[in-house]
Amino acid sequence: MAALAYHQTQISGKNTTTRATVPEDNLAKLMYYLYCVNSVLAGSPFPDYVTDYANYRSKSKDTKKEIVLLAALFNPNELLGKVFHAVSDSHSELRGYSGAFIEPGIRRD
Repeated sequence: MAALAYHQTQISGKNTTTRATVPEDNLAKLMYYLYCVNSVLAGSPFPDYVTDYANYRSKSKDTKKEIVLLAALFNPNELLGKVFHAVSDSHSELRGYSGAFIEPGIRRD
């Protein structure tokens, strides 16, 4: 568990990372990105059909356009430092993964 102490407030988090196998396809990778965004934003704003990256082959032309548009609207450069936070490759919470999902928790002493 990661933790940061600041005055009398302790910020910690539970690692909720799971292994994912994403097909080597650009559309599937965009859908996985939207899946990740969906998992960290309150209310899960995206419908399942744009985040179901395992079934990327079955998407219609219009759905493919929608996926690309959503990925552009939720640009990772805009979310970096707000929703996603960069850490060093050797950060303990990564546990060998290329990324990690941490469910935040705050405790006041």
